[in-house]
Amino acid sequence: MVEEIATKSLKCGKRLYHFNLKKTSGGNKYIDIVEIRNQRPVAKAMEHRASQSFVRGAGQQEDSREKDRIMIFEDHINEFMKILSEMAANLKKG
Repeated sequence: MVEEIATKSLKCGKRLYHFNLKKTSGGNKYIDIVEIRNQRPVAKAMEHRASQSFVRGAGQQEDSREKDRIMIFEDHINEFMKILSEMAANLKKG
C-alpha cells in the first residue's frame, strides 16, 4: 500500500500538475509528478481509445484528458534536481 505524505498542485493553462510525495509499503519515499492535459478533442480521444480496443460501460462519459507520470525515488533525487536546475538556468538565459 502506498501512503500519500504531501501534495501540491499547479495550474498552467490547459495543463495541471500534481506533485505528490509518497511512501511505498517498504518505506521507500518518492515524488510522483502527474501532468494532466485537456488538449485532445473528445472525438479524437474516442477514436484513439477505440484504436486501442478500449471499451466503456454504459453510462460512462468519454474523458478527453491525457495523463503522464514521472516517479523519482529518494536515491535519485539529487541527480534529478541537479539536471533540472541546470536546464531551468539555461531556459532563463534565453
